[in-house]
Amino acid sequence: MTRRSDPLMMTIVLAGFAVMLSACAPPPPPPAPPTTATSGTFTATASTVGPPKWTYSVTTSGSTNIGSIEFITSIDQSNCTFSPPTGWTAVTGSGSTVISDPNAAGAVTVGFDVECDFTNGPVYLKVTDLGGTTKTLGTIAGPV
Repeated sequence: MTRRSDPLMMTIVLAGFAVMLSACAPPPPPPAPPTTATSGTFTATASTVGPPKWTYSVTTSGSTNIGSIEFITSIDQSNCTFSPPTGWTAVTGSGSTVISDPNAAGAVTVGFDVECDFTNGPVYLKVTDLGGTTKTLGTIAGPV
């Protein structure tokens, strides 16, 4: 009996082999979260994306200064170090850290750092100006 080459059979075998290889491949990593988020008159930018350090700048294009920024993520933030601007405070509570100006002067641009030993992922920034306007920005890159 002579054996002949069957193109259809070869195609089926190669396709099966390709399916087996793709099933064994590790899944691709999730996409990195964006480094800029905007809502209303507020814009946040993550200029350094960790780990271990993330650097943020939050700006308003409105006529009222930013009074506070709430940093919202799924991690235990008590394990993080927040570096607010001079004269501002960072208070960590349940599920978030609030960066605010206790002198109630606020600022057009607020920069701060977060240092943590966590992976990069999506976080939210809840920004409030001194006039009471609040917007949630995100997702944006941060520790998760």
